[in-house]
Amino acid sequence: MTIDFTNCTQLVNTYEGADFKRKVIYDGSVYMLKFGQKLESDEKKPLQASYSSAPVSEYLGSHIYEIAGLPVQETLLGTYNGKVVVACRDFIENLPDAQNYELIEFKKLENSFLDSSTAGGRTPLYDNLIAVFANHDALHDIRAEAENRYWKMFTVDALIGNFDRHAGNWGYILNKAENRIVGLAPVYDCGSCLYPQLNENAMEGLLADRESFEKRTMTFPTAALRLGKKKVHYHEFMLSAEGTKARAALGELLPKIDFEQIRNLIAQTPYLSDARREFYTRMVELRRDMILQPAYELFLEERKLEKESNVPDKRVTLKNEAQSAKTASMELSSQYCENHNRDQQR
Repeated sequence: MTIDFTNCTQLVNTYEGADFKRKVIYDGSVYMLKFGQKLESDEKKPLQASYSSAPVSEYLGSHIYEIAGLPVQETLLGTYNGKVVVACRDFIENLPDAQNYELIEFKKLENSFLDSSTAGGRTPLYDNLIAVFANHDALHDIRAEAENRYWKMFTVDALIGNFDRHAGNWGYILNKAENRIVGLAPVYDCGSCLYPQLNENAMEGLLADRESFEKRTMTFPTAALRLGKKKVHYHEFMLSAEGTKARAALGELLPKIDFEQIRNLIAQTPYLSDARREFYTRMVELRRDMILQPAYELFLEERKLEKESNVPDKRVTLKNEAQSAKTASMELSSQYCENHNRDQQR
């Protein structure tokens, strides 16, 4: 059953962000409707669609987060005046005492952190991110939970190819009366996953050319996290010295993710062509096998070494791990491709 939001009660829009939005009441709750944007033609972007599929990406990305076991904003897929929209249930305004609470994005904490080196930018710098988690006084009551949630988000974003988890796209719940952050906000804003601006001809081309699909998987998108001046590639970061906490989050999450459930989710989602369904399914599987699986194997090896080692000099040092990260990434990815090609020839 599909939902038509056209005749919902309209509220004055209070939402910000890039996409066109409307604020409505549906089934007794406040929802934000997000619309896909018309994309300007650009001869330099031949793979770009004429219209963004961000509503579908938001819906699928959010439900994949739910399958992974993370608290996530509730989303519904439907139409508004014939256009596909995603309805995101407002997790603040639907609280019984909503007037006492406010969403505080990580960016606002970063801007108030005196030692911050990236207060003016959207993309967090790794060292600054770690410093805010470790030292910002506003996170005192939820410090460990806040950092753990970030690395779990990073892991799921790696799976779904999210390129826009910038510092305004995750946050915390502020109790205004107590002037205290009292919890983590559910995951929200997943509309930049699953290549929302890629046209269907390009999807069909990638499905027909596995080598190109694998190459794109490894190179695009980058994560919304910087080491130095450059955004990191998911596969390199997950195998790096800096990626230790991301691997720990992966080690907890990956065994619990039901990929058959993800396949069923994609198969049952309305408004998708057969080519788009196949593309999304293959994309998630490739990203699991080429990005998450090598990092998970490294995580298991690290845990094994930790258990076997009782003296400090026998442990794998961060320096050695950093030096071998890129080599390990390429070798593990190459091994995956060779194994797959060999299986295809049998």
